[in-house]
Amino acid sequence: MRMDYLGSLTGYLTLPFMYLFGPGVAAARLQPIFFSCVTLVLAFVAGRRWFGARVAALGVLLLAANPSFIWFSRQGITVTSTMTVFSLASLIALDIARVRLGAGRGARAALLAAGLCAGLGLWAKFVFLWWLALLAVMVGVWLLASRQGGLRGRLALGLRALPWLGAGFIVGDAPMLLFNLLGARGGSGPP
Repeated sequence: MRMDYLGSLTGYLTLPFMYLFGPGVAAARLQPIFFSCVTLVLAFVAGRRWFGARVAALGVLLLAANPSFIWFSRQGITVTSTMTVFSLASLIALDIARVRLGAGRGARAALLAAGLCAGLGLWAKFVFLWWLALLAVMVGVWLLASRQGGLRGRLALGLRALPWLGAGFIVGDAPMLLFNLLGARGGSGPP
């Protein structure tokens, strides 16, 4: 952990940029710009899945022109661009799992990916916990309001999905979990 609420993931994600461009301002600035571009792609994917290509394109154009998005896209010290990637990716993966489960196909890979993105988001910054709470509410609403099968069947389906989500989450958040477990035992965290 870099701070009590800020994980070290963003620092690790800057390393490839430092390798390519050398340590300095360019590497520090290009990392959040790159992740903001990935956010735009994921926003288009999510928008197209739910509303069609035209609405998705308009949404991405509005997001790309938003002064707040531009500001945080060029910040080299925040983790906002990293968190938006993991939040959108986890939502898209859950949606893919929902569709596959509804079609009776395997959704394990999508559930693992959703859990992995959720774990990585929490490792990036602890306030990602709010996104996880929102995802839990959205899944709960889907389980209760969906017209796919009976309520008992949807709840059983949700319970069968939990181990795959949990496994992905533990893998994604393992460094933060390990750091805190070692710190709780009186250690100083991982070497």
